[in-house]
Amino acid sequence: MRTQKKRPSMKFDFVTIASHQLRTPLSAMKWFLEMLIAGNAGKLTGRQREFLSEVYKSNERMIRLVNDLLIVSKITQKSFRLSPHPFVFEQMVASVIKEVKPIIQSAQITVVCKFDASPRTCVNADEDKIRQVIRTLFDNAVRYMVDGGLIIVRVDHRNRHVAFEIQDTGVGIPRNERAKIFQQFFRGSNIVRMRTEGTGLGLFIAHAIITASGGSISFTSQEGKGSAFRVSLPVSQKGLMASCEKPLKKKQRRVHK
Repeated sequence: MRTQKKRPSMKFDFVTIASHQLRTPLSAMKWFLEMLIAGNAGKLTGRQREFLSEVYKSNERMIRLVNDLLIVSKITQKSFRLSPHPFVFEQMVASVIKEVKPIIQSAQITVVCKFDASPRTCVNADEDKIRQVIRTLFDNAVRYMVDGGLIIVRVDHRNRHVAFEIQDTGVGIPRNERAKIFQQFFRGSNIVRMRTEGTGLGLFIAHAIITASGGSISFTSQEGKGSAFRVSLPVSQKGLMASCEKPLKKKQRRVHK
């Protein structure tokens, strides 16, 4: 019995050690690739730049996978920790939208943003981790969309909570698989058939982050028509507003294509 109990811990210890060991060479590869692409080792032809860019993308995917495995290991071993501080929620969402704009444009997807006209909202949470959740939801919406399509992003306020919702016209989630959506390594059968990239870790991590932050994450979906994911977080006390930097610009309603 004691040996059986040790096995899961040993497995995740191995994952943690292996992930840490992989981080250093992957980061070094990324740095050298950036130097090469920038032309610091000599002028590149268009074809050479194209090949290096593909290698760079693969390197970034590996770095994200390693980071995800480290987080999953910590969650499983109950050693996952957050570093909360006050930040303006709407500013963070707007910066993620700006970050994913090139991906959205290349996929020919239209994004409509609808932010409440309320004042900027201060949230006391781990900004980097919440940002990771929002980015995961964007990546999924884009990745599981058939050519073109529409994404609607909403930020609204209810009962001292701020909510982020992302609705897409993608492939949706089969009814009999929805209960598994936040399980680690789970990928929908229709997604597997699409042969898209993915590890099945993103939503598992997102659920853990939002729950640990005192919030909630939920979804509705219809196979073949799309999904809507909603993240809700408690709003900070008024006294924390002074700690939030830079006022948010006026109500946003933007369309990217």
